[in-house]
Amino acid sequence: MQASIPRTQSRVDALHENFAKLKQLVVRTRPGVTRLHLDVQQFENNLELMIARWENLVIQVSDR
Repeated sequence: MQASIPRTQSRVDALHENFAKLKQLVVRTRPGVTRLHLDVQQFENNLELMIARWENLVIQVSDR
């Protein structure tokens, strides 16, 4: 399990970076929308939950 953490961590980091790019693209492609982008906001909430779970897993694996 410990051996796969660095590889997976890089994927989690890339996902987080790609989400930041996605937010910028959504703002540019929806120029008339001034309200919140609910679909993007929901995805961000899910992403943050997943990252928190991942960080907990990394801590638990390193404690063992």
